[in-house]
Amino acid sequence: AGAGDRSGATASARAAAAGDVKDADFVTALVRQLDYLQLYSEGLAVARRAADQHSSDMDLHVLALSRLFIAGDYPQLGALLKDTPPTADARLVALQAMTEIRMDKKAEAKKHLDALIAHPTSNSAGVALARAVRAAWLDTGDIRPRLDTCTAALQVDPNNPFLRYFVGLMEFDQGDAQEAVRTWQSATSIAPAWPLPITTLAQAILPSQPQQALRLVKSALQRSPTDHDALVLQAAAFAATIKPDQQAAWSKLLKMLHDLHEKLTSDQSVYP
Repeated sequence: AGAGDRSGATASARAAAAGDVKDADFVTALVRQLDYLQLYSEGLAVARRAADQHSSDMDLHVLALSRLFIAGDYPQLGALLKDTPPTADARLVALQAMTEIRMDKKAEAKKHLDALIAHPTSNSAGVALARAVRAAWLDTGDIRPRLDTCTAALQVDPNNPFLRYFVGLMEFDQGDAQEAVRTWQSATSIAPAWPLPITTLAQAILPSQPQQALRLVKSALQRSPTDHDALVLQAAAFAATIKPDQQAAWSKLLKMLHDLHEKLTSDQSVYP
């Protein structure tokens, strides 16, 4: 019955995806349904097709770019957002900065965020996201005010998975690991295709629960097989589970590290 239900849900979602695009709310729900069914590439394709078909619809445009960020295609997203002016929709500026940070271009990200926050646009959700990005990924110092910034942003846009992720980061840094786990899990429930909350959780529990961390990493790689964070963590988690006398496992780890080194070296022009 479970397989039949899944087959029916898959057919229904694909039929809806082949039909007319209605609006951002409809596309958001459809993409999430496809992602829940682990049809991640199809979810991304639907979001991008909707944005292409309705190029003047900013909500659909932001949805497609957000889904591209979730997929981890930072080089392509960075190219699309490269010339975004600070006066653009605040959500675009926030996504631009998030992408730059993930590509280790923090100086550029700070410049864009500071310009937006100094002269905020009318999009309150985008400005709130920009403030949270800066608080979670760029600011240093006391955790409490940074957590307050992220929490306030989440009140403005409660269904934003990025904001839930940032709140979780601040909760974890504050020492509230259990609450952080729940917050990261809620981010994944909203954005099922996003591996970053999963890899972050895996990294947090790796020292104490390497087997569970390894299971989480494998789940992240199902979402994004080439995700660099997940590939590195997979090697670290696997190493933490090996006993000294498990020669076959050590050989497997050496091959894993060799393959990882080759991949990271070949991609160094994209990922610093």
